Amino acid sequence: MRVPGPELCDDGGVGAIAAAGGLHLYQLRLHAEYGPVVRFQLPGVGVAVSVADPVLLEATARIDERPAPLFEFLAPLCEAGNLQVLGAEEHGPWRRLLLEVFAGRPSHERHFGEFVALVEALAERWGADAGAAPGGGVAVALQKDLTALSLRMICAYALGVGVGGGGRGSGDSGAGGAGGEIVEPDKVVEAFEDVLTEYLGRVYRVAGSEEEREEESAGQARAERALTYLRDTVDRVVAAHRASGRHGPDDRTDRSDRADRSDRSDRNDQADRTNQADQADQADQADRADRADRADQADRNAQANQADRNARADRADRADQADRNAQPDRVDRSDLIGALLHAGTHPARIRDTVMVTMLAAHHTTGVAVSWTLYLLGRHPEIAERVAEELDRVLGDRTAPGYADLRRLTYLDMVLKESMRLYPPGPYGARETTEALRLGAYEIPAGTTLFYPFWAVHMNPDHWPEPERFRPERFTPEAVAERARLAYIPFGIGPRGCEGAGLAMVEAELVLAVLLKRFRFRLAPGHEVTPVERFVLWAADDIRMVVTPRDR
Repeated sequence: MRVPGPELCDDGGVGAIAAAGGLHLYQLRLHAEYGPVVRFQLPGVGVAVSVADPVLLEATARIDERPAPLFEFLAPLCEAGNLQVLGAEEHGPWRRLLLEVFAGRPSHERHFGEFVALVEALAERWGADAGAAPGGGVAVALQKDLTALSLRMICAYALGVGVGGGGRGSGDSGAGGAGGEIVEPDKVVEAFEDVLTEYLGRVYRVAGSEEEREEESAGQARAERALTYLRDTVDRVVAAHRASGRHGPDDRTDRSDRADRSDRSDRNDQADRTNQADQADQADQADRADRADRADQADRNAQANQADRNARADRADRADQADRNAQPDRVDRSDLIGALLHAGTHPARIRDTVMVTMLAAHHTTGVAVSWTLYLLGRHPEIAERVAEELDRVLGDRTAPGYADLRRLTYLDMVLKESMRLYPPGPYGARETTEALRLGAYEIPAGTTLFYPFWAVHMNPDHWPEPERFRPERFTPEAVAERARLAYIPFGIGPRGCEGAGLAMVEAELVLAVLLKRFRFRLAPGHEVTPVERFVLWAADDIRMVVTPRDR
């Protein structure tokens, strides 16, 4: 039986998606009209099959391949191959290593005090602004402030450094790690924002005027310099780990450091060439072409040198592996970079892993918290129940300890119901490696399968009155009665989010601190419109009035 769906169009489906208001809304419309399995045109891959039924999704849960064209925009962030589309054989060991770190209590506890300090710094700023405002309330742009907070938190986690916001809270056992004295936190945050602005912006950019193209060229050069700086920063943290003696003898450290210094020197050379190219744009056409040819030659030379650098790094890695085999118990599973080093990960892959970790965690956590506060602002009776639970569990404390989170059961249900209604990442995708059956439909190998998380979460067969905000959907009894894949904010199967546990810890901590101190209500006249921008964003932010609870 042929999978139902709309007629194919010459524009590859772009017009239908735009007319619906975005891919996330288009999926809701498609499944409402055609049922749980729909064939549709997905720009970049051709025809895809979308599945919005959690029972049918079970047949796809073991697929470990992604359609490469959909993730091509992330390729420039990676030096050793796009981590989003690694083949299953290479992806499996890398994923297991990440899960050992991200999903483990040791890493959560190690960084928890630093997270508390960062969240409390934001709360103090909001409180001070509210105190100075007429009426004791201050208008804030939630997504702007909370994604900035999320970026600082994930920098602290991924780089092993404190990233602004004051000292550590109780319970911290050294989140500063090897990178604490060699990383400039504000510069890291600024550089990563430059990278995000450029590389994610390319996904939605359309051809513009000559002036706009010149601005894009300047933005690209700025992002390339920022990316070079971030990679150098990771190299410095890696060198500090090795110099600490936790990862093998000094002679191997010296070899690795020499390779790292060579890498940094070549990347700095490349950044210099980018600056020269920027200056050349101001000259006449003939000079620009001449300078571009020289830059191309320099790039080719750099690529030739890269093979030699990689060979040196590989030799250092083999020495690392021999040392690890002799001393197998020296790994620290609470430290991302340390775990990657212990596993013998190539320096370029370490840099890539840190970059992708920062990308994935930065937007999603901040956006999830923003949507939750928005929903609580619209449902003050639910917000009051959360506040009562916080008062009961925390008493006079302004922030929870790590162990307190498991006692905040209603807050946990509120967050999950928020991510059902507004999943931070609205969809995912896989590519079939063999034929499979979805109900009455035979799906051939090589098909792009589309996971419309929002449509799954709004499926009325599994979520009665799906538009309503009802945290009680996530009591243990309710969860036990529901299909396993009815709720999938972090994806499914071997390509699901490795950092799901960490994200929940971060989000619940942020909500606990903010809701213990403040009440939130929607700013008068402000309209919130969800749009798809890599994550489920709000078109004009989520502007809310924040008022201290003691007023």
